[in-house]
Amino acid sequence: MSRALVPDPLLQAWVAEGIITADQADSIRARQGVDSRAVGTASPGPALEALGYLGGVIVAIAALLLASRFWGDLTPGTRLALVGVAAAVLLLGGSVVPNGDVGSRLRSVLWLAATVAFAGSLSILGSDLLDLAGDHVGVLTTSGATVLAAVLWVAHRAAVQQLVLMVGAMATAGVTIADLFSGPARPGLGVWAVAAAWAALAQRGLIGRRRLSLGVAAVGLIVGSMLTMSTDAGIVLALATVGAVLLAAVLIRDLVLLAIGAVGTLRILPRAIDAWFPDTAAVPVALLAVGIVLVAVTLWAARRGRSPSGRGGR
Repeated sequence: MSRALVPDPLLQAWVAEGIITADQADSIRARQGVDSRAVGTASPGPALEALGYLGGVIVAIAALLLASRFWGDLTPGTRLALVGVAAAVLLLGGSVVPNGDVGSRLRSVLWLAATVAFAGSLSILGSDLLDLAGDHVGVLTTSGATVLAAVLWVAHRAAVQQLVLMVGAMATAGVTIADLFSGPARPGLGVWAVAAAWAALAQRGLIGRRRLSLGVAAVGLIVGSMLTMSTDAGIVLALATVGAVLLAAVLIRDLVLLAIGAVGTLRILPRAIDAWFPDTAAVPVALLAVGIVLVAVTLWAARRGRSPSGRGGR
């Protein structure tokens, strides 16, 4: 009984939408007896893709050199127009890129650059033309860029677009709270809350790319909690956060998440001990203990992560 083959245009569409990765698409083609090098002729080849990236880097360097030389002589309106046109060109370029694995990656990079350029245009608008205060400019820039990132992520469910959206949302929360409320710890709470919400959505499967979402959310949780460590409550939050990240990494057997938690521990624990127990030898002793525990947990997680089939295939 013959099996139904998955058409290659459908595989390319799945890759473009972020349902599967390019490597997974190649694996499916291999199982179907299709040479992945023979498909996707509508997309640029690897050489053209590399050439496109090189051209983009050269354009960026040239733009920075020109800006450093002539930027001060330009009027605010001219600056806004230049950056806005750059954002529009990048958006259009990403829209007309052919579908396929290579095209999906090119679109991701172009739309990432477009989001950065759009954020720059909003910053110029707020500071040079509207004469807003610094915090207000930050709110305008981050919120506007996040809205664009959300639109682009809906249109192109790629990892890069999701990463930009997550970072933009966390930055918007932190900057907005800093603008509305006083207190050094409150912006960190905003970043932490957005990261926690994103982690919950990812864990329930409501957004794609679960592992990427959990990893970036873990970084946001740790960074947000570190921003609150000027208070005792913030220190408690930071310690609880890094402990939760490590526990989650062990439960779901995710070594990347475990590495993020380990780095967070090395950043948070010394600050906590120094704040609560200054001028003692507790810091090196605690770091030694934590290091031993992390090594043990990593070895345990690595052994648990081996599948039975993998052990039997030796």
